[in-house]
Amino acid sequence: MSPGTIRTVAVVENRRIPSAAAAREEVVGECRRRGLHVQDSVGPDTDLIVAIGGDGTVLRAAALVQDSRTLLYGIKHGKVGFLTNTVGDIPAAVERLVSGDFVVSARILLSVTVGSVLDRSLNEVVFQRATCRIGSFSVSADGSTVLAQRADGLIVSTPTGSTAHLLAVGGPVLVPEMEAMAVAPIAAHTLACRPVVLPAGATLSVRSGGPCSVVCDGQREYQAAEGQEVKITIFPGRLNLVFDKDRTFFEKLSEKFGWGL
Repeated sequence: MSPGTIRTVAVVENRRIPSAAAAREEVVGECRRRGLHVQDSVGPDTDLIVAIGGDGTVLRAAALVQDSRTLLYGIKHGKVGFLTNTVGDIPAAVERLVSGDFVVSARILLSVTVGSVLDRSLNEVVFQRATCRIGSFSVSADGSTVLAQRADGLIVSTPTGSTAHLLAVGGPVLVPEMEAMAVAPIAAHTLACRPVVLPAGATLSVRSGGPCSVVCDGQREYQAAEGQEVKITIFPGRLNLVFDKDRTFFEKLSEKFGWGL
C-alpha cells in the first residue's frame, strides 16, 4: 500500500492489559489528527488494523481481516511480541504508517475445514487428544501418507508459526515469508519421528484415532470425531503484517530466543 492510501483504521487491543487502553486512546487521537477515519470495527474497507497487546492480540486481529489488502500493525504491550513492534513514541509510529515508512511482510494462512466449519490460522492448527489416553494421528498430503503416529497431539504450522508452538516441540525455524507447511507430533511415542516440511500447494488430510480438539491459533476450538477428516490447505489470500524498519527476522530471533548471531 503506497503512502497516502491509508484512510480507514480500526484498533484492536487486549483489554486485560492496563496499558493497552491508554495506548488505544493515543493511537485513535493521532489517527484522527491526521484526518484518518477510525472505525468501530474491522470491515472490508479497513486499510489498517492496529493491534495493541501481544502476539495473541495480533492473531485475534488477523482473524478479523476481511480483505487481503488490509495491513496489520502490532504494537507490543505483551510478553514475547514476535509479531509486534516495540513502539516508544506513538505519534512517530502513526506518522511512519501514514507516510509509508514501513515494510510489509506477506504471510500465508492455513485454511482449515472441520465438518461444516471453515476457519483459517496465521500460526498453526493444533490437534489435541480429548481423553487421558495417548492419541494417534495420521497425516496424508495429496493422498500419500506422511506420518501415522501415536502422540499426545499434532501441529500443522505456517512459517509464521514456526517460532511459536512448533519451535517448542523441536520443529524447524522457517523464514516467515516462505510458502510451506510444517507438520510435527507432540510428545510422539517413538524414537524415530521428525518434523516434516511440505510444499504450500499440498492438500493435507488429518485424522485422529480417537476424539480430538482442533485449535486454530490457540483461540478457536472445534471437536473432531474418531476418524473424521480435517482438511488443511493454504488460504487463497495473504496477510500483510507491517513492521518498522529496525530489525531483521534473525535479529528478532536473537533477541527473543537467544539465536546465535
